[in-house]
Amino acid sequence: MLWQAFLAAFLGAFAGDTAFFTLGRSFADHPYVVRLRRRPGFRRAYRLLNTHPNIFVLTNRYIYGMRLVGGIAAGLSTVSVPRFVILNAISSAVWATLFGTLGYVFGLGAERMVGQAFARHERVLVALAVGIAVAVLAGLVARHFAGRERAMDAKEDQAES
Repeated sequence: MLWQAFLAAFLGAFAGDTAFFTLGRSFADHPYVVRLRRRPGFRRAYRLLNTHPNIFVLTNRYIYGMRLVGGIAAGLSTVSVPRFVILNAISSAVWATLFGTLGYVFGLGAERMVGQAFARHERVLVALAVGIAVAVLAGLVARHFAGRERAMDAKEDQAES
């Protein structure tokens, strides 16, 4: 069953980056792609992609904030489809193996620790529920403030034009 988890991780990573590459390559003028091109990391991703295309495609998924815009940038660049597919497959295989192995190794230890804690301490369940609630609330608050910031940026962009 472990190989199935690795395969699922590989296929998900590969399909996701390939989809973003295809968006950039085939739908450059689509509003979604245009909006992604305005993201702060896009210019940096595009610059890195043009200076080091192979390294960028291989490492894009590991660079915080570049995963989404990196695929679009690759699609808008001169990187050929076969080259992207091969590099993306290599990167996806490494990613699936690395994180699948880490998850498996640490998952066994976590399962043992958490299983023992649940058997002995019901308070752990309450703490877990509170932690999840706080994380969800923090995510909602962050989304709210990010939306307000984007709206303010849009107003400033309109004022400049």
